Amino acid sequence: AAPTGHIPFTPRAKKVLELSLREALQLGHNYIGTEHILLGLIREGEGVAAQVLQKLGADLNRVRQQVIQLLSGYPAPREIPWRPVELAISAAQEEAEENDETEVASEHLLLALLRDKESLAARMLGEFGVTEGRVRRLLEDIRSGRTLGSRPRAWTASDDEPDGPWVEAPVDQDVTTEPDKDDEEDAGSSSGS
Repeated sequence: AAPTGHIPFTPRAKKVLELSLREALQLGHNYIGTEHILLGLIREGEGVAAQVLQKLGADLNRVRQQVIQLLSGYPAPREIPWRPVELAISAAQEEAEENDETEVASEHLLLALLRDKESLAARMLGEFGVTEGRVRRLLEDIRSGRTLGSRPRAWTASDDEPDGPWVEAPVDQDVTTEPDKDDEEDAGSSSGS
């Protein structure tokens, strides 16, 4: 296992962070805050985190609009607030470690945002009924195969990859892709193409 703080990110989680930067730049911000990570999760739109948000009833477009509207009323900070993002990334790595994952995936980023109840991201998600407890319960259901798919299977961070079993399918339908062939082996390998 990787030492604490050195867990790699899945390609999808890296994309979320890249989109967070783009969101900040488009808004004219000279920093990345937890709110930008939330916008990145929403903009990416296909990871487990986005599907969890939708399953919990959060309309991604409405959440996005609300965050942008709220940010437009905030003055630019005098000091660049890196600490909340550092804490969120560290918390995402802790989430992955606590679940014996080898990579940080989008759902770990979502949980990290929700851990800091005072963050703009957590407060905004709370307005849509998305809480850390509800997300954790839904992720447990996903891991045990009770939702987002019809059959129990091993669930790992690699499920958050672009080729994972829940990509590009409506949340209310069976979103598994193919029958079990080599499912367990593929889940353990996170090297991707």
